[in-house]
Amino acid sequence: MKIKSFLTIATGTLSAGLATKIYSGPRQDFIRFYGWDSIAPIYFYTVLSTFPPLKIFKKPIAKAIGAFAFCSAGEICQNFGLYGGTYDSKDFLAYAAGAGLALSIDLLSERLSKNKNIENKIECEK
Repeated sequence: MKIKSFLTIATGTLSAGLATKIYSGPRQDFIRFYGWDSIAPIYFYTVLSTFPPLKIFKKPIAKAIGAFAFCSAGEICQNFGLYGGTYDSKDFLAYAAGAGLALSIDLLSERLSKNKNIENKIECEK
């Protein structure tokens, strides 16, 4: 992932996260509590895509697991009072949903990119 793509996705993700915190419409509590929890793994997935600390994070499934694990570690710290906030076991479902969404988007974009490359190759051969 290029730096420009990273900055675009990271800015969009953080903006969406901020929007969940200031949202004041229907189902306000649900959106505020679980909106950020499902968006945070997408941000961390993007970070792992751009700055892989280990070679293992080159695979999309590893990035999704890493993003889920990072968010879950924060939640576990909340349970033991090591980190501010309130522990909620339902947050793990939101983390899983966000990591799954990030993985799905990555795999879909990879597939579309491959199809585009195949089309370009066929067009060049004509």
